[in-house]
Amino acid sequence: MLVLLTDLFDCAETPWRYRTKNSGNTVIPSVFLNVLGATTPDSLATSLPPTAIGGGLTSRIFFIWADKKDKKVPIPFETSETMDLREKLKKDLFAISQICGDYILTPEAVEYWNTWYMKYEDLDINRICTDPSFNGWYSRKPMLTLKIAMILAASESSNLELTPAHLEKALTKVEETETGMGNAFRSVGKSAITGEVDTVLNIIRTNRIVKEQKLMRDVWRDMDSVKFTNVIDTILKTGRVKKTLQADGMVFYEYVSD
Repeated sequence: MLVLLTDLFDCAETPWRYRTKNSGNTVIPSVFLNVLGATTPDSLATSLPPTAIGGGLTSRIFFIWADKKDKKVPIPFETSETMDLREKLKKDLFAISQICGDYILTPEAVEYWNTWYMKYEDLDINRICTDPSFNGWYSRKPMLTLKIAMILAASESSNLELTPAHLEKALTKVEETETGMGNAFRSVGKSAITGEVDTVLNIIRTNRIVKEQKLMRDVWRDMDSVKFTNVIDTILKTGRVKKTLQADGMVFYEYVSD
């Protein structure tokens, strides 16, 4: 499936074909793959092997990460404004679906893009997301940015032109996703305790200071005392948490930095 989705993403001009020995051929013309999905870091870790991270399909995906809701809506309902907006969106989406042809960059956009591209380095040590799992993604950032620029242009008009404003706005949108996307793979790794380390670290981060007994009560279903000790030792060595032993023998863990 990963290979299939990667093939479809590249939008080859020739039709995509799948041949089987006994069931004939499947042909899909003019493939332009779009996928909108949602999952959690833990589910992602169980769905993708570590070897699939960093290249192939994952380097072609925007991973939008958030750890809290934007807002709470106890009783969802539609207002006259939202219903009016929905009708306008329907008309806009229909108009966008009729756009056909190649987008071109205006002369000013060409100058803007050339300047940015020549300065861009996918392995820049100062890039926003330093997780090496995203090295492949950063090699495709220019291509992904152009795709976003085309979407922005299509949302404004049917003119098949990209302006500097489209490119600048696209880069801003892309960089907004970079700030948190490294968290998408936080539960993926070759270590046998990757997921558990992430779970315990999140509990300590949320509480800022937590008693060892309470921490063990929160996670005992997922790990025994031996694994718990291994997880804690691993976290302490990262320097993100410190351990405090009080005079009465109580042990506390305090989150100190990211």
